[in-house]
Order: sequence, then structure tokens, then C-alpha cells
Amino acid sequence: MRIIIICSILLCLTCQVSASNSMVYAEKHSLNSKAFNSQREFYVHLPESYPSNKQRKYPVLYVLHGQSGTLGAVASIEAISNDIPELIVVGVQSEGKEMRPVLLAGGETNNKGKSFRSFLLNELVPHIKQSYRIADFSILLGHSNSGRFVLNSLLDDPGQFNAYFASSPSIEDNLINNRVKKEQLKLAATNTRLIITLANEGEHMEIPFRELVSIFSESDKSKPLFHHKEYPEQNHGSSYLVSQLYSLRTLFEGWRPSWDIKRMGLSSVQNHYQQLAVRFGFEIELPSIELLQMSFVFSRYESEEGDKKAEEVVDYALNNYPNIADRFFDIVEGLTNNGFKQPGKNLHQLLCKKLGEHRKCK
Repeated sequence: MRIIIICSILLCLTCQVSASNSMVYAEKHSLNSKAFNSQREFYVHLPESYPSNKQRKYPVLYVLHGQSGTLGAVASIEAISNDIPELIVVGVQSEGKEMRPVLLAGGETNNKGKSFRSFLLNELVPHIKQSYRIADFSILLGHSNSGRFVLNSLLDDPGQFNAYFASSPSIEDNLINNRVKKEQLKLAATNTRLIITLANEGEHMEIPFRELVSIFSESDKSKPLFHHKEYPEQNHGSSYLVSQLYSLRTLFEGWRPSWDIKRMGLSSVQNHYQQLAVRFGFEIELPSIELLQMSFVFSRYESEEGDKKAEEVVDYALNNYPNIADRFFDIVEGLTNNGFKQPGKNLHQLLCKKLGEHRKCK
């Protein structure tokens, strides 16, 4: 069922077409890389609110193998958009030996891997920070060979990214596990999040994966904030999408306020997002969808308390979201069409009182 949902999202996303009928889900860019002495391509998908909200900063998801993985990442984010923050997605073109460790098993240096690491950390990440409104929170995501790169990056510098997602990482050579055993204490002082997943891929993958899980589970004092999950019903390829959904949901667990929180009113919801801001370390804007839903529910109460809470929500929204008025009138229509005629009328009157002149108040 999850795969069907993701495929539907993919179809919706790819229906966004330009005048030339080309499918658009991210913009392709290139950067002159000193590390490679050549142009390197990358792909950027901006949140829907990015063009209109000029002050807001957004966390970033860096997707390795971006030439093929960006679409899936954008689709996953869209599928659970109400449960996670809006994210800028940066797909990083990468492949083959670039994803392998800088120091190979035989002791020789992997120059392509060294160049890619330098390009990513010293060129692309600074370029993204300079070019876009970036919050101080980033995620590195990789699958298979690039999943191993994610784990090596965690061990090289745990604080470079705030979270690391590695789905079905290629760790069967035990190099990662041996590094973790030796360098585990280096992770202790960080607030890094690590989420790893595995499909049904045979003992050569399952044995080292479970050993890695065991190593990270041995001591709460010497590991990052760690989560893991296996998908016995998935294969190596299909696990990529479900792993992203799991990783995003796990990282941002509790992002959306419960109805118990929302029923208490605007200040309760504001407090919820303030606590999230402290937890994740970046400023968070109260999503407009929550305000719209709260206005619908409070208006339906048909009570003095409900009217007061609805007015508080409407006041805050109109003062902070300049283009939200029409969406509130959609709430009025929704109330009326669902049998709440008087609440719809009351909300309409409240909006017109606050807005003064508006085409729907004539």
C-alpha cells in the first residue's frame, strides 16, 4: 500500500510541467569544482512557500546519487508533508568509486572518494548556504553504496550534518563496523541522529547490519541518537522509498501537534512549536494549515469559548500570513457545505470585521 501511495505522489509531482512540457520536480544546476577540476551537477527542489516567504529559513536534505534519488526524496517529503517541516532538497550527482571510503581496505587512497568528499563539504554545502535561505539543520541521505558514504561521513565528522540516513548501506566488508568499534566514543559528545534500515538482502548484508545495530545499542553513552529498522518484505531497490518515509517520520516524530494540544488554543500550539525549535535548533514557523484547521474546529463548537479561540486564531493568522484570507473563506464554505451554516456565517462575519474591504464581504 505504501508503494502505491508513493507512486501516486510521483505521478502528481511529475505532472508539474513547463511550457515546453518537460517534467519538473527540481532544477538542475552546476558548480565549477576545484576538487574535480570540472563542472559538477546538482539538483535543487525548493518548498512551495519558499518564493513568497522571504524571511523564512529551511532545513536541507542532501541526497546522494541525486541524479536518480532526488525524485524519490521529493515524493517522500510530499507524501508526509503535514508531519515534517518543509525541506529544501539538494540532489548531489555522485556514483561509483566516489562513494567508496577514502582509505580502501588495502591501504591505498581512493582519490575519487577524496575529491568527492572535498567537493561536497568544502564546495557544494557552502554554495547552498550562500545561495539559499538555509536553517542551521541539515540531513545527509544515501542508499546502498552511498549509504556507506553516509556512515563514513558520520564517523569522519559527526557534527557536519545534524542527521544521517543510511538505507541498505553496503557494509558487508566490515570496514564500517570496525571503524565504529574503534571510534564510537567520538560520537558521544554530539547530538547527531543516525537512522539505518535494511531490506531482505541475504546474510552477507544482514549479519554486518545486525552487528552494527548491536554495537550502537551497547551503550547509551557512546552512540548518536540511533534508530534502525528492517524491511523483510522489501528488496534492495524498493527499500529506498519506505526507508525515507521511516527516517523522516522518526527524525521529526511529534512534529505535528496532537488534537489535544490544538484544542487548548493558539498559545498551546505556539508553545509546541517553540519546544520543537529548541529541540532541533532552528526557528520554526507555525504552519498555516494548523491555523485553518483550528478555525474550522473552534467555529463548530458554537460556544463563547469556541468563538473566542477561533477569533484568536484568525487574528494571529491575518497578522502573520498576508495571503491566508481566501483560505479562511474556504473554511467558511466548508462549514456551510457540511451542515454548519451558523458557524460558517459567524466565521464569515468575523473575517469581514477583521478584513474590512474584501471581495467576499460585499
